[in-house]
Amino acid sequence: PVYLKLFMKKLLTKNWVIFLILLILAGANSYLFGLSRPQGWGDAIEYSAYAKNLINLAKYSIDGVNFCSFREPGYPFILFLAYSFFGIETLLSFLAVKISQILMLATGGFLAFKILTDFFGRRKMGILAGILTVLIPYYGYYAGDISTEMPFAFFLILSFFLILKIIKSHTNIFDFVFLGL
Repeated sequence: PVYLKLFMKKLLTKNWVIFLILLILAGANSYLFGLSRPQGWGDAIEYSAYAKNLINLAKYSIDGVNFCSFREPGYPFILFLAYSFFGIETLLSFLAVKISQILMLATGGFLAFKILTDFFGRRKMGILAGILTVLIPYYGYYAGDISTEMPFAFFLILSFFLILKIIKSHTNIFDFVFLGL
């Protein structure tokens, strides 16, 4: 028991182990709340239409005729990549999108861990924050859905991480401008 405790303590000092744990927990959360339910469509119909028209017609359009910027191009581009590699609206392309969103969830949890560890020196609190982040039921639900919520949450926490990194490193104020790009 003592050796196991020492082994676990040493193992948790490795960042890749923390990421692996968060990835496993994110996958379990997504399976429990997101992947195990039928696919809802809602806004996904429009995102998918944009991606299909980008592939088939090389147009950013919902109807395939007129340009339409009702939806931002970020998420349709994620679908475009999945559809390009795995086929349009196939089970495999949806699985690829969902796996990428599970990776976003795990990376978001890892960034929460890094924020508390790197900027505040609180490793144990960082591990807890990372675990709690990936176990939020709504994140599991949205990681298993064709929707923009998971990429939004990922880029939001990435922005916080980058802003703290810029502040801590005392870099030029113009780095904030580039952060917005």
